[in-house]
Amino acid sequence: MYINAGAYVSDGRDGRFTPLVGSCAQIGRNCHISAASQIGGVLEPVGALPVIIEDDVLVGGNCGVLQGTVVSKKRPFSAQARF
Repeated sequence: MYINAGAYVSDGRDGRFTPLVGSCAQIGRNCHISAASQIGGVLEPVGALPVIIEDDVLVGGNCGVLQGTVVSKKRPFSAQARF
């Protein structure tokens, strides 16, 4: 798992085969981030919102979660989904 500067990834997460977590993204507890998934980050502009993924979320393979997205607890994403 590649975690960029300023990102917060809680314990209990599982990331396999190089998922990317962008700057300032926030990942909750017990999340599974599958292969080739990209969690968007944000450094600028100053008012831009980060990605927030709450606890117990499954992000399927090759998913893209873009800046400003908030994912509620216990939500699964299928493979190749874009949000």
